[in-house]
Amino acid sequence: MSPTPEAHPWVRAVYAGAEPVGFVMLGFNMPEGHPDYPWRYFLWRLLIDARYQRRGYGHAAMALVIEIVRSSPGGTELVTTIQPGDGGPAPFYRSLGFEATGEWFDGEQVYRLALSPAT
Repeated sequence: MSPTPEAHPWVRAVYAGAEPVGFVMLGFNMPEGHPDYPWRYFLWRLLIDARYQRRGYGHAAMALVIEIVRSSPGGTELVTTIQPGDGGPAPFYRSLGFEATGEWFDGEQVYRLALSPAT
């Protein structure tokens, strides 16, 4: 499933100084009960250019995203999905505190990060 305007897309570029290195896209503040988008905050994409991977940009971008979601209305969790397998992003997301839920969505494994309220 691809994001649509109904998914409330929130898209931001990731920069290292003035150099664009990637982007992040969320479904942001979805109303409860939407049949196609069941989570209020859903990470659709985090892409860091291969030339800039393993330099901390993904972790830094996700730290900002997590704080933005945490401080947003109903920001108690951030959900994403992944294709499991060798070389996949599961270790990256687990390093951020995401946990596999055992659920599948649109052919991908669901991962969830529980968020405590912003202080």
